[in-house]
Amino acid sequence: MRDGEWGDNPEDASGVLQYDAELSFNDVHELFHYCDGHLYWNLTGLPAGRRMESGYIRVRVKKRYVMEHRLIFLGQHGFLPGDGEIDHIDRDRGNNRVENLRACTRSENLRNRAPYKHRKL
Repeated sequence: MRDGEWGDNPEDASGVLQYDAELSFNDVHELFHYCDGHLYWNLTGLPAGRRMESGYIRVRVKKRYVMEHRLIFLGQHGFLPGDGEIDHIDRDRGNNRVENLRACTRSENLRNRAPYKHRKL
C-alpha cells in the first residue's frame, strides 16, 4: 500500500468503532486521508490528531476522542478486533503506519512491552 491510499474495503467490513465514537470504515474514508502513518482531514488537508504526553495520537471526531491508530486500523482493515487490541509492533506509540499495527490479544500486546526497568535505590 502506498502512502495516501487506503486498502480496498473487505467484503465483510462491518466493524464499527462504537465506544470511542460511532464510526465505520466508510466514515473514516469520508473524513480522512492517510499518509506516512498519520491521518489528515479531507476537508482541510490539516493533520487530524495531536500527540499526547503518553505518545499516542488522538483525534477528536463527533465530539469524542479516538486514538489515531484505531482509526487507521479500521480504515485499512474494515474492522476493529472485538475484545482484542491493536499493537504497535515497534512499541512506538506515535508510529501509526499500517505495517506497524496488528490486531492481537491483551496477552500478546503485553508480551510486546519494553522490558521493565528496575529502579536503583
